[in-house]
Amino acid sequence: MNHTKARERLLTGFRACALLMAAVLLFVIGGQAVSANSLAFAVPGYHKSAVKGLTEAVQKEAVGIYEGQADPHTVEITVYGEPVDLQFSEALEAHVEKLEEGTKVAFVYTEQQVKGDSIVRFRRLLSIKEAEE
Repeated sequence: MNHTKARERLLTGFRACALLMAAVLLFVIGGQAVSANSLAFAVPGYHKSAVKGLTEAVQKEAVGIYEGQADPHTVEITVYGEPVDLQFSEALEAHVEKLEEGTKVAFVYTEQQVKGDSIVRFRRLLSIKEAEE
């Protein structure tokens, strides 16, 4: 009988330990997910701090497929099979809202590169319209 109580205590302790480990694991995984998601958002003031470190703006024109808005001030357009994110001002908001996903568009934008970083580019949409087929 004494042997049975010891076994029950062992199983109860094991269950408690397993539950505790599962809770810790969920907390760690959940914390990483929150951290990963928070990194996807724009950092407030980043553009202001990078202004001194941007190359001169180069104006470009392109044609692509409008994919939609990534957020309230950014559109995504596929050009030559690659997604391009462009920030736009309130002045273009009405034009952007009229576009449907999958529409072929012609657009003008400026592009600046962050000095010392060959990957990061800041693109600002200047105009956009539905392209003729």
